[in-house]
Amino acid sequence: MNPLEKEVKKICKKYAEDYDSMDNFISDLNQGGCASGMIGELVYYEDTTKFYDNFETEIWELLFKCADKEYTNPMKFIASLSESENVGNMEQLKNLLVWFTFEETVFQLFDQEQES
Repeated sequence: MNPLEKEVKKICKKYAEDYDSMDNFISDLNQGGCASGMIGELVYYEDTTKFYDNFETEIWELLFKCADKEYTNPMKFIASLSESENVGNMEQLKNLLVWFTFEETVFQLFDQEQES
Protein backbone atom coordinates (compact mmCIF):
# COMPACT_ATOMS: atom_id res chain seq x y z
CA MET A 1 0.00 0.00 0.00
CA ASN A 2 1.48 3.35 -1.04
CA PRO A 3 1.35 6.52 1.12
CA LEU A 4 -1.68 7.87 -0.75
CA GLU A 5 -3.64 4.67 -0.22
CA LYS A 6 -2.76 4.68 3.48
CA GLU A 7 -3.95 8.28 3.88
CA VAL A 8 -7.18 7.62 1.96
CA LYS A 9 -7.88 4.53 4.05
CA LYS A 10 -7.27 6.50 7.27
CA ILE A 11 -9.65 9.27 6.18
CA CYS A 12 -12.31 6.76 5.12
CA LYS A 13 -12.20 4.95 8.44
CA LYS A 14 -12.71 8.27 10.22
CA TYR A 15 -15.81 9.20 8.20
CA ALA A 16 -17.21 5.67 7.94
CA GLU A 17 -17.62 5.66 11.74
CA ASP A 18 -20.71 7.84 11.20
CA TYR A 19 -22.28 5.16 9.00
CA ASP A 20 -23.83 1.78 9.74
CA SER A 21 -21.32 0.17 7.41
CA MET A 22 -18.46 0.90 5.06
CA ASP A 23 -20.82 -0.06 2.22
CA ASN A 24 -23.11 2.85 3.10
CA PHE A 25 -20.19 5.27 3.27
CA ILE A 26 -18.95 4.08 -0.14
CA SER A 27 -22.46 4.39 -1.56
CA ASP A 28 -22.72 8.02 -0.41
CA LEU A 29 -19.27 8.81 -1.79
CA ASN A 30 -20.22 7.18 -5.07
CA GLN A 31 -23.37 9.30 -5.31
CA GLY A 32 -22.08 12.69 -4.19
CA GLY A 33 -18.32 12.40 -4.49
CA CYS A 34 -15.92 14.72 -2.74
CA ALA A 35 -17.82 17.64 -4.28
CA SER A 36 -20.60 16.92 -1.78
CA GLY A 37 -18.33 18.07 1.06
CA MET A 38 -18.57 14.75 2.88
CA ILE A 39 -14.76 14.56 3.21
CA GLY A 40 -13.92 17.53 5.41
CA GLU A 41 -10.22 17.37 4.63
CA LEU A 42 -10.94 17.97 0.94
CA VAL A 43 -13.42 20.83 0.91
CA TYR A 44 -11.29 23.95 0.50
CA TYR A 45 -8.72 24.69 -2.20
CA GLU A 46 -6.09 25.21 0.49
CA ASP A 47 -6.66 21.63 1.68
CA THR A 48 -6.85 20.01 -1.75
CA THR A 49 -3.73 21.89 -2.86
CA LYS A 50 -1.87 20.60 0.20
CA PHE A 51 -3.12 17.05 -0.44
CA TYR A 52 -2.03 17.32 -4.08
CA ASP A 53 1.41 18.60 -3.11
CA ASN A 54 1.83 15.75 -0.59
CA PHE A 55 0.81 13.02 -3.04
CA GLU A 56 1.66 14.44 -6.45
CA THR A 57 3.65 11.38 -7.56
CA GLU A 58 0.93 8.93 -6.57
CA ILE A 59 -1.76 11.11 -8.17
CA TRP A 60 0.07 11.12 -11.50
CA GLU A 61 0.74 7.38 -11.30
CA LEU A 62 -2.99 6.79 -10.89
CA LEU A 63 -3.82 9.22 -13.72
CA PHE A 64 -1.44 7.39 -16.08
CA LYS A 65 -2.92 4.05 -15.03
CA CYS A 66 -6.50 5.20 -15.58
CA ALA A 67 -5.68 7.00 -18.83
CA ASP A 68 -4.07 3.84 -20.14
CA LYS A 69 -7.43 2.08 -20.07
CA GLU A 70 -9.35 4.40 -22.38
CA TYR A 71 -7.26 7.36 -23.47
CA THR A 72 -4.00 7.80 -25.32
CA ASN A 73 -2.54 10.11 -22.67
CA PRO A 74 -3.35 11.49 -19.23
CA MET A 75 -4.11 15.00 -20.51
CA LYS A 76 -7.06 13.70 -22.56
CA PHE A 77 -8.20 11.76 -19.52
CA ILE A 78 -7.97 14.89 -17.34
CA ALA A 79 -9.96 16.81 -19.94
CA SER A 80 -12.70 14.18 -19.65
CA LEU A 81 -12.77 14.68 -15.88
CA SER A 82 -13.14 18.43 -16.18
CA GLU A 83 -16.13 18.42 -18.56
CA SER A 84 -18.50 19.33 -15.74
CA GLU A 85 -16.00 21.25 -13.61
CA ASN A 86 -14.71 24.78 -14.08
CA VAL A 87 -10.92 24.53 -14.29
CA GLY A 88 -9.46 27.97 -14.82
CA ASN A 89 -6.30 27.85 -12.72
CA MET A 90 -3.86 25.49 -10.99
CA GLU A 91 -5.80 25.55 -7.73
CA GLN A 92 -8.91 24.29 -9.48
CA LEU A 93 -6.93 21.70 -11.46
CA LYS A 94 -5.31 20.34 -8.29
CA ASN A 95 -8.74 20.22 -6.66
CA LEU A 96 -10.17 18.23 -9.58
CA LEU A 97 -7.26 15.79 -9.57
CA VAL A 98 -7.40 15.29 -5.81
CA TRP A 99 -11.13 14.63 -5.83
CA PHE A 100 -10.77 12.15 -8.68
CA THR A 101 -7.79 10.46 -7.03
CA PHE A 102 -9.44 10.19 -3.62
CA GLU A 103 -12.64 8.73 -5.04
CA GLU A 104 -10.87 6.33 -7.40
CA THR A 105 -8.55 5.15 -4.63
CA VAL A 106 -11.48 4.51 -2.29
CA PHE A 107 -13.29 2.48 -4.93
CA GLN A 108 -10.17 0.48 -5.79
CA LEU A 109 -9.42 -0.26 -2.12
CA PHE A 110 -13.05 -1.22 -1.51
CA ASP A 111 -13.05 -3.54 -4.53
CA GLN A 112 -9.84 -5.19 -3.30
CA GLU A 113 -11.37 -5.76 0.14
CA GLN A 114 -14.52 -7.25 -1.42
CA GLU A 115 -12.40 -9.68 -3.45
CA SER A 116 -10.49 -10.83 -0.36
